[in-house]
Amino acid sequence: MKRMNTFRSAFAVVAIGAAVSLAGCASPEEPAVVRGVDGSRHEIYDSVDGLVQDSSAVVTVEVLSQERGELDAPEGVLATPLTISTVRVLELAEPDELAETLPGGESTVAVGDELVVRQLGDAEMESTPAPIMEIGGSYLLFLTPTGLPGEAADEFYVTGAVAGLFEPSSSGRGGETGYTSLSHDGDDLPSDITLGDIGS
Repeated sequence: MKRMNTFRSAFAVVAIGAAVSLAGCASPEEPAVVRGVDGSRHEIYDSVDGLVQDSSAVVTVEVLSQERGELDAPEGVLATPLTISTVRVLELAEPDELAETLPGGESTVAVGDELVVRQLGDAEMESTPAPIMEIGGSYLLFLTPTGLPGEAADEFYVTGAVAGLFEPSSSGRGGETGYTSLSHDGDDLPSDITLGDIGS
């Protein structure tokens, strides 16, 4: 079973793995505009179990608000945009294998909590490592801590950038909402899954 150490890899994608494409040639009067950003992933996932083991929380959420941020960049290097979403936890799964590969273990999360989730890029870009969540949208998220200093230490990345991002589907079982993976990176994940499939 393939899986990535998402604490290390997600940080690498966000901090040093970004390849930025620009619109046109910038002049001093007209700064360059970031049109797209790509991130490198070391591994792909071939099971939900791998996602669970590399995540500190598995939750369904509603996106409440968003703001634009930027990665720290050396002087003279164009800063890479971030989308920072505040989400409310609607439901959560607590499978036995949760956070097995993470040194910090499980995150303390409860229904009704508001969490902050960072994604590389923004909705205006032509390409991003993962679809940017939308305000008002509902999602199933596999999350891992940022590992960043300061207040950002309490924030999250989506495990595997896109592997841990699912949107509601038209199907479900036993009254539960079904979710479908948004990954097109080669991950071998179910086309439809419910929170109950993950475990509690």
